[in-house]
Amino acid sequence: MPFQRLNNFLSKFSQALSSRSKASEDRISKILKEIFPSGRFTAKIKNKTLIVSASATYQNELFLKREEILEKLREELGTGSPREISFRIL
Repeated sequence: MPFQRLNNFLSKFSQALSSRSKASEDRISKILKEIFPSGRFTAKIKNKTLIVSASATYQNELFLKREEILEKLREELGTGSPREISFRIL
């Protein structure tokens, strides 16, 4: 019986974390769209690192503006903001 309660708790905790992560990813995508309105990319957070998949052209632009992007993310997300940006080619 105690294991079922623990399982329910862990399930609810996992759902709360994933919904918070999804909300953060949505806000990050919004910020990136403000900087690159015509850009095509995907963004996700993993271990305090923002992983952006984009074309090589956008990766260069993102690399040049990474400090600006990280600053905006800190303002928007606070302590839960990514500390680094990693790039992947689409």
